[in-house]
Amino acid sequence: MAKEASSNTVCLLLLNLLVSSIAARPSKDEAANAKITTLPGQPTDASFAQYSGYVTINEKKKLFYWLVEASSDAESKPLLLWLNGGPGASTIGYGAFQEIGPFQILPDGKLSKRQFAWNTEANLLFLDSPAGAGFSILNERAMQDEAFMNEIGDVNNFNLYMRPSASPIQDLMYRDGFGYYSDNDTINYLRRREVQEAFHIDPSYIPVNYTLDSDLVQNSYIESDTESSMLPVLKELVEAHLRIWIYR
Repeated sequence: MAKEASSNTVCLLLLNLLVSSIAARPSKDEAANAKITTLPGQPTDASFAQYSGYVTINEKKKLFYWLVEASSDAESKPLLLWLNGGPGASTIGYGAFQEIGPFQILPDGKLSKRQFAWNTEANLLFLDSPAGAGFSILNERAMQDEAFMNEIGDVNNFNLYMRPSASPIQDLMYRDGFGYYSDNDTINYLRRREVQEAFHIDPSYIPVNYTLDSDLVQNSYIESDTESSMLPVLKELVEAHLRIWIYR
């Protein structure tokens, strides 16, 4: 009698499915549809290939991905899957644009090349997960509720006593991390229609009122979820010889 698959095994199989479905060599038509010609404000000397689109989980869920090839020798470089936590934090907004991706968003809406971008060493696969986070779709994805932000106004969650500054020097202090100004720049950029079109966002959802953190996901994160340990899943990934890096 076959042993019933555990939920951890299902998670592992799902991860393998996601990675293989995106990283596998696509047909010419699929590659052409997924390829990003250029992002608005992208530096002209950025010569690496980029792809984006959706992985359909079921009729209610679609996960958005952005695949950035290594800047050199992409065929021989490893594939790195990057997921942000939260729950509900956008991997595209945080991981890609504020942490390790090839571009940084400037206050004027243009992109600059990140000095220490990780795609110098690997092909980067950013996945907005779970469904409902970032550009990923859950059911009929409604506009995100901005009542909270409208209520508290322009507050820096990392320093409640810091006032917004017009100083470009102080602005640059926050350019490369979890900063107030970086958040605003990222949100403003990813809300632009031409940016969403370049990323191949589902046209039925354009314009998406993009947020870095999904209230939809956070509000559905019930107490029972916190009682489930990820250690069994991590054990299976390690046994499958997949290297994992976790940090907070």
